Amino acid sequence: MTDRTSVRRARTGFLLVALAVSLAVLATPVAAVSAAGTPEQVAENRSVPSFAVDLRTDGSAAVTVVYAFDLTADGEAAAFEQLRSDGAALAEYENRTTERLRRVANATEAATGRSMRVSAAESTTARDGSTGVVAISAVWQGLAAVDGDRLVVSEPFASGFEPDRPFVVTPPEGYALADSAVDPANATDGRVIWSPGTDLSGFEAAFAPSDRTATADGSEADATTDRPSAGTSPDGSDTDTLAEGSTTSEGAGSTAADGPGFGISLTVAALLVAVLVRRGD
Repeated sequence: MTDRTSVRRARTGFLLVALAVSLAVLATPVAAVSAAGTPEQVAENRSVPSFAVDLRTDGSAAVTVVYAFDLTADGEAAAFEQLRSDGAALAEYENRTTERLRRVANATEAATGRSMRVSAAESTTARDGSTGVVAISAVWQGLAAVDGDRLVVSEPFASGFEPDRPFVVTPPEGYALADSAVDPANATDGRVIWSPGTDLSGFEAAFAPSDRTATADGSEADATTDRPSAGTSPDGSDTDTLAEGSTTSEGAGSTAADGPGFGISLTVAALLVAVLVRRGD
């Protein structure tokens, strides 16, 4: 490994650590959960993982992060309702999020030599009983390396990323985990899950068509997996979408290399403070 490559990896690791720390800042009072798919699909599903990546066959991935607000707490309820009705606040949320994603992605692109960018960033809000949800979704182009019919996910997760919540990767339809440098805690229902606190140093996970996925003894087996369907909205849920005239907004002119959703919690924390200050004026 050249000195330049080492520096690039170190820089990527530093950014990941800094952003991961900022996730912990908002562990209370706003809990963060996430899932792959559109914000609307995620908002409909309350039993979703905290940080998830939905891979596509071209190496891109859909990444969605959802923030859940406890609407029985006055402060969180007020902040959620303000965000829900304030398109400018949501746009600011998207812009700040994109900036943080760009920083990680730029370092990752330099380390891997693979072109990356973020596109189609958007946010949406939903209300389900005593839970308010703000979701942001982005398409991360170039996340996985494409090696024939295999998809390989490594950086930026291999350099200094230690998840404080479950880290979930969902392969494309008909794909399954072929091998992984870091053993997952679970690999069922078409999803591969690494537990919070897992040391992902040297992380590399390869996915291949399920009919060519090798078994533990090295033989090939049909490992077709059942992919989970999009969640169904519980009775009484209320999901705002752009088509319905909600406050969903799309990050205009957002062209950047992308990274995972680390650091977004810090963005939301700042917005919550701003919202509460405005309400107090």
